[in-house]
Amino acid sequence: MKKRGNRVLVIGYHGMGNVGAELRLKVIIEDIKKANPQADITIATFRYHPLNIIRGVKYLYLHNVFTSVFETILRLHKFDYVICGEGIPFVDFCGPGFIDYFIPILEFAHKLGKKTACYSFDLDSLNKRHRRRVIRTLKKVDLLIPRTKETYGYLKKYGVKDNLHLGTDTSLLFKTDYNRTCNDKIGFCLKDFYCYPIKFRLFGKRRNYYHYPYYYTYKNKGKLRYKKFVEQIAGMIDGFMEENKRLRVSLIVMEDQMDYKTSKDVYNLIKKRKRVELISRRNYSIKSIIDHISDLDCLVAARYHAVILGVRHRVPTFVLSTDERFDYFIKELGLKRFLIDVYKEKINTKELAKFIDNHKCNKEIFSEKISHKLPILKRRAEHNYKYLIKFFNSP
Repeated sequence: MKKRGNRVLVIGYHGMGNVGAELRLKVIIEDIKKANPQADITIATFRYHPLNIIRGVKYLYLHNVFTSVFETILRLHKFDYVICGEGIPFVDFCGPGFIDYFIPILEFAHKLGKKTACYSFDLDSLNKRHRRRVIRTLKKVDLLIPRTKETYGYLKKYGVKDNLHLGTDTSLLFKTDYNRTCNDKIGFCLKDFYCYPIKFRLFGKRRNYYHYPYYYTYKNKGKLRYKKFVEQIAGMIDGFMEENKRLRVSLIVMEDQMDYKTSKDVYNLIKKRKRVELISRRNYSIKSIIDHISDLDCLVAARYHAVILGVRHRVPTFVLSTDERFDYFIKELGLKRFLIDVYKEKINTKELAKFIDNHKCNKEIFSEKISHKLPILKRRAEHNYKYLIKFFNSP
């Protein structure tokens, strides 16, 4: 048998200005290098800012969302391993775009005799057709590392048992150094909850544009609901700053492409903007964004990796959940009281205000829960790369 080489292709949601995806990617690259020091790593990505380039790897630049799957498949013959590094590669709540990208690549890689892995991922809500498609593909994947017990159990339930190992999110191992420097600082990491699903359209309104040929849909009076949400958050922030003359607010953008507009809309409605800072990849490095989160008294977060960063730095975090992965993570920590599902419950700004008012008491609760649960999750994350060793060393 011909000896397999060391050429590794990493696919995922890369080059889209998503802080969480970049955190995950940096740790995945480190894990691959630890498991296989000879690995020749290439990252499939869209546009990439030169400051974010990871040293010691190559880049396969994709031209656009529509042609990306074909561009990747046409180059699969150049690689020996294909690793999916996306956290939710198989999800349909926001549209079928991810499934239509990751499934064909994994299927073609398998047919070409390449070894495949899905590294530190979750399954989300799937309709029956998508579930059958995903499960059929995952049964062919050589290494599966789900990041939550729920996904692990879900896969076993539907007959995916071979090469299945329980891990956790890679970003828990991202190395950060921080020193708390101030008080009276709260943060909001927001997103547009009302723009889904994202649909394929040859033509659409510019204001609903995502990445051609995909557009936001704003069903069920989504535009009006979004406007009301933005007004409520801005009003709440003004109220807090009126009560506390020293209070500062950070509006933290975890994904420029989708979230910058939301934070900017809130910022524009706030009356006392001198004490409000808009923080994104447009003006801050990933490290600076993490430092800002670590320095908060409390955080209201609608982005998964903002929640993880808040928890890691013992910042009391109120979670605006949009899908099961938030529930899975917060449930493991025993912090369900600080989570609401925005699609099942109305976003009650009075509840958010109460959480912010009680952040000192909440910090004690967070510290107690996290001191027991977080080390367990970190140990699981540390085991992720050990499964890769066997992955690279077996035929």
